[in-house]
Amino acid sequence: MRIDKSSFTKQQWEAIALYVDARKRRRRFLLQAGAAAVFGCGSALITRSLMQAEADLPGALHWAQTALPIVLLIVLCLGALVFQRAVASGRKAMLTAGLTMQFVADFEKYPTSKFP
Repeated sequence: MRIDKSSFTKQQWEAIALYVDARKRRRRFLLQAGAAAVFGCGSALITRSLMQAEADLPGALHWAQTALPIVLLIVLCLGALVFQRAVASGRKAMLTAGLTMQFVADFEKYPTSKFP
């Protein structure tokens, strides 16, 4: 199927752009969230091993070893929820703009990494 500027209306192009942008932002967030989770887990494991080795550590580090991974998990879950809602909003905008459900379903299968 060949797509050019006249294939869709201006409203449909805007809805497609909104959806593409939301998917790109969600993908970027998930990559960064994964890196933050790995860093946070690594930090917690290092702190735990230092505590088990009975190193002279400040009391705040004991609290941080427990609380920070929980806070990180909450923030990552909330962020994932926000970005998922943005993608759903883009999908709804495409349907509202008059694009068919089949087009939207096919568009969702397109890999985010290949969006321009």
